[in-house]
This record gives sequence, structure tokens and C-alpha cells, in this order.
Amino acid sequence: MKYKGSKERFADEITSILQQFRTKEQWFVDLFCGACSITERMQDRRIANDLNTSIYALMTAIQIGWEPPNHVSYQDYIRVKEFPCADYLKGFVGFGCTWGGKYFGGFASDGVGKRNYADESKRSLLNQKSKLQRVIFCNLDYRC
Repeated sequence: MKYKGSKERFADEITSILQQFRTKEQWFVDLFCGACSITERMQDRRIANDLNTSIYALMTAIQIGWEPPNHVSYQDYIRVKEFPCADYLKGFVGFGCTWGGKYFGGFASDGVGKRNYADESKRSLLNQKSKLQRVIFCNLDYRC
């Protein structure tokens, strides 16, 4: 899933370095997990934290089996943005259906209806599901 500030482009390189200095008994703690591009590649004991309640709720929901919608219309986008709804749905629409993964940074559309950003984000998240099993998710301020 596209996410503003994603470490996806560098994830393999980052995890390769991190794994070199980590023993099997040590916990890996990702303080700013976002869409979990680093966390999903790490092995064994993992804690993934993010202060953003919507991204935390989304990743937790994916982990336990929630399936995002296949399609999000502009009207759906506005409704989720402006009215109360489940945090995991806000996270999905706010990050997965917006330009450049910037939280509610504008409805993502190719203008001709050929590209389905919701479906792309859904497939990406569901692909991560098996890699996020046994991850402990937290929604804490790292300064606590």
C-alpha cells in the first residue's frame, strides 16, 4: 500500500543491516511502522508501533482477517473523511485511496476509470497479512 514516508524502496537494504546485528532472542521494535514494509520483512519477535490511530487500526484489522472494500467512490471517500466511522476503514480510505499515500491528501483517480486504487491497496494489504502474523501492534507515543 502506498504510504507517505514509506520505507518500501529501501526495505530490503534496511532489514538486511538490522538482521545482521540482531540475535534470535531479541525483539525487533519498529517505532514508526506505518504500512509495515520493514516489520513484514523482519523475522521472529516483532513489535510494530505507530502513533496514527487509523494506520494502527488498519494494520491490526488486516492481521485479524478484515478485508477492505474492492472499490471506493469519490462519495465514499468524502463520507469516510468527514463522518465518524471505524478507524480501520478511515485508515484504508485515508491512505490507500488518496494521492501519494498522504492521509486524505485528495481522492486518487486516474481520471478515466481504468485504475482502481482501492483494489490495488486491498491486494497489497492482503499480501502482507501472512507476513504480519504474531506481530504485536501498538498505538503509543514513543516518547512515553
